[in-house]
Amino acid sequence: MKRWIMISSLLLAGAAQAQQTYPLTCRGGGISNSGLTLGLSTIDNSALVYYTKAPGPAPSGLQPGQCSWQDRAIGPNEPPCLRQTSPGAVAWIFTAPNQRQNSYLSSSTGTHWMRDLLSSNSYVTFQAYNPGNGGCFVVTRLGF
Repeated sequence: MKRWIMISSLLLAGAAQAQQTYPLTCRGGGISNSGLTLGLSTIDNSALVYYTKAPGPAPSGLQPGQCSWQDRAIGPNEPPCLRQTSPGAVAWIFTAPNQRQNSYLSSSTGTHWMRDLLSSNSYVTFQAYNPGNGGCFVVTRLGF
């Protein structure tokens, strides 16, 4: 019985690691009512990005604060946010209308892209997947 439990646990862990990811690109800036909100959660050590969904695929152009898949727009039932686990996350970074708190993390936390997204001249591409649990897209790595 114990062997079966151990094997099934290993199979489930392997299935989680094999999750298919897709490139999702975000343009920085747009720090407004309909733009980006960036944050670091001390509760679950996650870096968070809430964004505006672009009307088309990323190569068609992104306005500041928008994100989109490379091959299509983000669907209406897909989340408006990204989450990257970051064991070094220890503070909140929040940007909102008329408020910009420049409290950045070092690149050692793996969330240096947050600084890049404060500029509308910056684009960041994430490999991400939808966990299907109503939560944010899960970031597995940066780049294509």
